[in-house]
Amino acid sequence: MKTSISFKLAKIARKVGYDFHSHNNDAVVAMQREIGELGDSGINFLISIDRDGSWYAESTNVDKIISGGDKQNEIDAMIKDAIFTYYGVDPQHSVNSLLRSTGDTSTVKQMVQMTA
Repeated sequence: MKTSISFKLAKIARKVGYDFHSHNNDAVVAMQREIGELGDSGINFLISIDRDGSWYAESTNVDKIISGGDKQNEIDAMIKDAIFTYYGVDPQHSVNSLLRSTGDTSTVKQMVQMTA
């Protein structure tokens, strides 16, 4: 997960108008180039949701991008955090608007077991 304090301070700075010029950051440019090379589908995730509401997401076309959490409403933000972390983007440049979701953003696979 992002360095919490750095991320929060950068978020506050952006709210008061400071521009980190994240779109010009080398790590961001490299990340966007590599994601662009994946074609229209971008990075795909398989999301498994357990009965207790916890979830686990793993990229199906880029190795080692994994995330998870307790609240389903955090899935999008946590997946974006995992992508930024995977590509080595510093917290001040981890702006969700740099990543966009298109179409169906996830395939949900629910695991249900039969009881005897």
